[in-house]
Amino acid sequence: MQRADQKMWNCSDRFVMLLSSIAIVFAVVFLIVGVTTVYKGKATQTFTFAVSVLVAFVPEGLPSTVTLLYVYLVHLNSRH
Repeated sequence: MQRADQKMWNCSDRFVMLLSSIAIVFAVVFLIVGVTTVYKGKATQTFTFAVSVLVAFVPEGLPSTVTLLYVYLVHLNSRH
């Protein structure tokens, strides 16, 4: 059986990877849509917009990540 702190780190790693994957997918989708429709021929502006979308996920996802990790840790500690 794994220790509680090891379980917490495994859970946090999975959650961070999921959140990062979602952010990257959003940035790629915005890049593709921007290049094909909105900013035709303006790859630099489209790339800048896609990177800003990717960066915007950090402050949006950080509080939820920390909150969920605290909740999970409390849940693990309450069983012991």
